[in-house]
Amino acid sequence: MKYLLALCIFLLLTGCTQPSFTSSESMLTINNNSKSFDIPIINKKEYKFSHATLNSFVLNEKRFHLEYIKMKSQYTWTGLADGFYQDFLQEKIKNLKVVSHQVVDVADVFLYTKEDKYFYLITLYDGTSNTFIIDYTGDIASKILDDDKNIKKIEQLETSFSESMLENNIIGHYFERNNSDNETIVIP
Repeated sequence: MKYLLALCIFLLLTGCTQPSFTSSESMLTINNNSKSFDIPIINKKEYKFSHATLNSFVLNEKRFHLEYIKMKSQYTWTGLADGFYQDFLQEKIKNLKVVSHQVVDVADVFLYTKEDKYFYLITLYDGTSNTFIIDYTGDIASKILDDDKNIKKIEQLETSFSESMLENNIIGHYFERNNSDNETIVIP
């Protein structure tokens, strides 16, 4: 009886949680701080395959670049995913500086500058997946931060970032698999 009660409570609690990010072929939905908003998409997702992931894709739009990574349960990151992505970004776009960092619910919002031009990096984590969004216009950041007035709309960085962290895993060693002997195996 105790186990049945515990199972019911577990199912109730897990059924009430909402993922921070969902997507269809024409729409992205971000759930943050008890509110959600939709972002229409035009381009097709470019699905990425890895032994470590269940589902992952890159989406390149004029207004933003998005990389979504959902790991298999037996795999983990070898460090902090946000830090890995920031290092990856710094490696691909030289001379970046972090201007500010804000945390709202499941989102971290970083404002970056390069030569007085700006963009936002938004990272979302919901326990099973990581989403990294490079927001060129600040539109997504303003919705997450619920702050249209203070979002920098000046001189956006004109770049088209199309790199994939997942494709650079061989060099970066971002993921690892735990085997049955509790030894960690780094996946190239």
